Amino acid sequence: MNQLNTSNALLEILDLKVGIKREERVINILDGVSFSIKEGESLGIVGESGSGKSTMGLSVLRLTPHSTHPHTSGQILFKGRDILAMDDTELQKLRGKEISMILQDPMTSLNPVFRIGDQVAEAIESIGSLSDKDKADRVINALERVQIPAPETRVDAWPHQLSGGMKQRVVGAIALASQPKLLIADEPTTALDVTIQAQYLQLLKDLQQEFNMALMFITHDFGVVARMCDRVCVMYAGQIVETASVHTIFDQPAHWYTEALIGGVPSLDGKLDKLVSIPGAPPKLGETTQGCRFSARCPNSKDKCQIREPDVMHISDTHEVKCWYPRE
Repeated sequence: MNQLNTSNALLEILDLKVGIKREERVINILDGVSFSIKEGESLGIVGESGSGKSTMGLSVLRLTPHSTHPHTSGQILFKGRDILAMDDTELQKLRGKEISMILQDPMTSLNPVFRIGDQVAEAIESIGSLSDKDKADRVINALERVQIPAPETRVDAWPHQLSGGMKQRVVGAIALASQPKLLIADEPTTALDVTIQAQYLQLLKDLQQEFNMALMFITHDFGVVARMCDRVCVMYAGQIVETASVHTIFDQPAHWYTEALIGGVPSLDGKLDKLVSIPGAPPKLGETTQGCRFSARCPNSKDKCQIREPDVMHISDTHEVKCWYPRE
């Protein structure tokens, strides 16, 4: 899906395929993914577990291990330069400096044998050589930006001495230390309770606006999408099946999978007898499917859907859907 306007894109992904080899064939975890993000924009990547969202985020920084994901094709253009064509030196300058990533679990993202200040300082060192005093000042400033109380004492703390919420803020401080142009946040609030989650999301939003930073927000939570994102890409079985503004996704979803996902979110203003779920299950990795990958679970599936893979339908300048018979 790459027909939308991509002029002035900070990041542009074109026909990205990431695959693994099993026996004599290549199985694509990502299969022909295309989208773009502009400077300062928030893009949500949403879908069920196993849809390829995390692989997408890791692929942007070429962090999918070549030993397990050796088959990659397409283009990942950052400021017009193809990340897939960069050598190790170029990648080192890019990672953490211009593009940063917050991983899912803060409990495992921090090294347990290094103090908090040392781990933040390591990220700051990627900016360039600094005196010890300047580096120490920047560490304190980075912790202050993510609203960690008493940062002067927290720098000497070990990860196990911090709560889950504090660890997540430290992870954020590390990712934002170099004021990157693009931040990839992969389910960054999974381990947090609801109150801390809301505070952390607002913090990310404030810092995004302060730095004019693009944000790729990977999540399965439509509540987070509504709060954080300008546009949304809906993923299913390794493909993007719908792209639209966040308002269009909620008000006029065109893909039946998008409608089903939104329909599964409980409403606070009505009586709920039972949770709505999508019947069936996504195709297993490596499972051969004909036609639309969602056809077996789709309430509007027809013969054509089970035979031919749908083309991308261009609904408007900001709305695309991969479906033969989209919702009206």
